[in-house]
Amino acid sequence: MADKITYSNTPNKTSEFLRLTITLLAKHKISAHPHNYQLGYEYVSGKNQLLIDDLDKLIEQSNSPEEKQLSNYTETLHQFIDILDNQNSSSLLEETHSLEKSQQRLESQIFDIVAEVDSLRKELQQVKEESKIDALTGIANRKAFDATLEHSILTSRETNKPFCLLLLDIDHFKKFNDTYGHLIGDKVLRYVAASLKRSVKGNDCVARFGGEEFVIILPATSINGGMTVAEQIRKAVSSGTLTDKGSDISYGKTMISIGVTQFRASDLSNELVGRADKALYLAKERGRNRVEKL
Repeated sequence: MADKITYSNTPNKTSEFLRLTITLLAKHKISAHPHNYQLGYEYVSGKNQLLIDDLDKLIEQSNSPEEKQLSNYTETLHQFIDILDNQNSSSLLEETHSLEKSQQRLESQIFDIVAEVDSLRKELQQVKEESKIDALTGIANRKAFDATLEHSILTSRETNKPFCLLLLDIDHFKKFNDTYGHLIGDKVLRYVAASLKRSVKGNDCVARFGGEEFVIILPATSINGGMTVAEQIRKAVSSGTLTDKGSDISYGKTMISIGVTQFRASDLSNELVGRADKALYLAKERGRNRVEKL
């Protein structure tokens, strides 16, 4: 058994060891409870050379990134126990064992909380993403389009690159709904949405604008490029025939009209959409199933 250590320092010396002990514990982020304080005091007072050698090795090994401090602290306690065990300090060893178990429980609880917070964060992100999707067609909704349009305007102003806006409307949709009913009308909406998604690529944004109207943002695209894409979309939508698989009833071809416009540096979002709407009106006025620009 190690010799019992006696303390016979003067008050001034004791005060100095107190200051040094607190500084040592704070420097290495060790809690200043009585057990750790005793170890620190014996270390700075130089009365226990075996402890000094062991703690020097431990301190040298325990420097670690901040995010691992909790696990490292638990490991430090475990190594303290080894030191105490080697010195046969049974009472202090028992207390430190208890502290180690408490620290391990705390570590486990914190890890559980972190996992739960991470799970909630993922669920929240999923809810946010779902709030941007049109439930019927599966493409972006008006809210998502508005946000994307504002971002596109800012990007265009910063980079001086153009982008085009396409506003699309299904021709004679109200008459179709009145003839075949809203359930068949919903199928038409889904068909058009799927056709639009297949016709664009990359960072192009396809959204349901409202009712039977759709909108597309084409980044880094001039008016001529926008007209080319719009014509390809018009042909793609009108090339298919909507058929009821159960009864083999054909509902004919779906036609759309498209208005195209290019962003101008002075445009506000409502002005840009308004100009695309006027181009769409021209396409309707000039016979439908066509593309017009402004």
